[in-house]
Amino acid sequence: MKFNHFFLPQGAVINIDSGKFIFKSFFQGKESIQEWEQKNTLIFDTGNHLGDGIIDHHQPGTEDLCVTSLVALYPDKYLSHIDKSQDEINIITHFFPDFDAIGSTYLAIRWLQDGKMPDNANILADYVNEVDSGKLTLDINYP
Repeated sequence: MKFNHFFLPQGAVINIDSGKFIFKSFFQGKESIQEWEQKNTLIFDTGNHLGDGIIDHHQPGTEDLCVTSLVALYPDKYLSHIDKSQDEINIITHFFPDFDAIGSTYLAIRWLQDGKMPDNANILADYVNEVDSGKLTLDINYP
């Protein structure tokens, strides 16, 4: 399974239409449209939606969770739309991915490759959530 990675602006809004994720952007007065098939695409920490393959935790009811936590706790809910027979999977997150975007990507790839979450998924998710919420900071000398 090959993984393609794409990056969008933080706060990007993704629409869903006819089984496709659609991102419209405007630059210097010109519209640009990017589309990805929903059946082989995951969107983490951007998209302004929760569900249907877009896991953006900036939604009501997820204030105490990060994207990595949502992926670790509910992989069947958020990842099972992926058609595992696809040769290529698209993973989309925001430019300059933070710890949460990287953690959720890692767990999703492991789930897709192994068919289950790694044994340490919840420990990793708790750690990422502490960092993402600002309760714990990373020490660059001792990551």
